[in-house]
Amino acid sequence: MITVREKGRLVGVGPFVTRRRLGVEHIYPIGFDQFAYLGPLVLQGRDDVAQAIATAFADCFPRGLLHIPYFQCRDEGLAVMLARLSTLGWNSCSWARNVCHYLCESEGYEKFLTTKSSKARYNLKRERKKLEEAGAVEIRLCQGDEINEQVVDRVAAIQKRSWLFRRGQEPLGSPYYRELLPALGRLHLADVYLMTLGGKDIAFVLNYHSGRENICSCVGFDEAFAQLSPGKVMMNSVVKTILDRGDHVLDFLFGDAEYKQFWANRSRFAMELVAWKGLPAHAHSWFPARLRAWVKRHSKITDALKSLRRWLHRLFNPVSHGGTNTVPPPVAGKDEA
Repeated sequence: MITVREKGRLVGVGPFVTRRRLGVEHIYPIGFDQFAYLGPLVLQGRDDVAQAIATAFADCFPRGLLHIPYFQCRDEGLAVMLARLSTLGWNSCSWARNVCHYLCESEGYEKFLTTKSSKARYNLKRERKKLEEAGAVEIRLCQGDEINEQVVDRVAAIQKRSWLFRRGQEPLGSPYYRELLPALGRLHLADVYLMTLGGKDIAFVLNYHSGRENICSCVGFDEAFAQLSPGKVMMNSVVKTILDRGDHVLDFLFGDAEYKQFWANRSRFAMELVAWKGLPAHAHSWFPARLRAWVKRHSKITDALKSLRRWLHRLFNPVSHGGTNTVPPPVAGKDEA
């Protein structure tokens, strides 16, 4: 944990975690496996702080591999840090990894609605009405100390009944989130929106925010109510709340999901970065980050790998794909014949 202080006041943090593999030090930002924008924490315009973090980083790691899976394409602090590292003998390579849709509106919810077609506005009202016909609808915003263990339990229970759980997302009831969410709530850095239908929890939105910027971290709803569009009704309420309180940005993070395209009015890229010093680290920089990015740029290779994966899956799972069972049936004895 690299910290930079000015007259005793903390002005910059470089949060890193390391793993040693085959003699090479692999350095990642803390939280690199939790899908967020990562990089040094530096106030805007403080290039001197970013350079100080880079100098301390190079002192800690004379050689090694720095891998940042996701960062914002306009991260000034990271750009300055890399520029400083390059003067200290480090090399780097970055590329676009995923699209990120976000909503940017400074004049409130009603102004935002005017950018939508009349059909879209009609559908929003119709979907809310259809949901209310199925039962009493309540959307509750939990903030501050209201984000307690009970709220985390409710969110985790909805997640288990949603497609998020089937996709393999880390349970929101895990020890990590049980500690994180109440802590962020106390610091007023997180909001939890809960939707109930007839008194039953059916949808939630987990939102992180700082200043006037928000990150929609997680959206989930009970799949049993999918035909009632609870996710879209809930997101409409979230967008209205955020814009009406004067916030300007709602970032939907990585991916090109249909609901993200609907609510967003701008897009940017999340980038991936590897930086290295030393020949062994250079070799390690290709596996898997740079190699994966190179493969994605060539559609024929990607298609061939998918075909190979399907073929191997069928080969080792013949029964699940309609194949014949390789175990022969029992042979009848003389008496049974």
